[in-house]
Amino acid sequence: VTPLDAGWYFSGIVENIAEGVDNLKVGDAVHGHLQYSSKTKQGTLTDYITVPASECAKIPEGINMDVAAAVTTEALTAIQAMRDKGELSKGKSILIIAAGGVVGTQTQAVQIAKVLKAGSVHAVCSTKDASNATKLGADLVIDRTKKDITKALDAASYDVIFDTTGK
Repeated sequence: VTPLDAGWYFSGIVENIAEGVDNLKVGDAVHGHLQYSSKTKQGTLTDYITVPASECAKIPEGINMDVAAAVTTEALTAIQAMRDKGELSKGKSILIIAAGGVVGTQTQAVQIAKVLKAGSVHAVCSTKDASNATKLGADLVIDRTKKDITKALDAASYDVIFDTTGK
């Protein structure tokens, strides 16, 4: 039995493509993450990996590979939850609970909501993350260590409530 090489996140240059793949080409800079599964037999801290094209995304112009590899899981979780499941779109309002936590890491969820042109982005986080959430575009930041959010939000209404804690 060969041990799993370490690493889940990746970025790199496409070296070869299987027949029928039309969304990528040799030379494209891509990033992604391996599936968190006991069936995964390779790690990403190696020279080459093989992944399905559907599990790669092109790295946007101007983004370094190390940054692209580092944000994959959390950013994808946030965008899939807000845009795909929550149907957040232009003009809709969102409340992001735990905006400074793992999926909201450095308030990625706030930044993504702003890119999606949400009408209002309200963030709940602790004191240490409040100024960062504001700086990155939250229209309202509620410091959960200073306010009871159930009282602070008593009359509020949102199109999407993204609770990154799952509680």
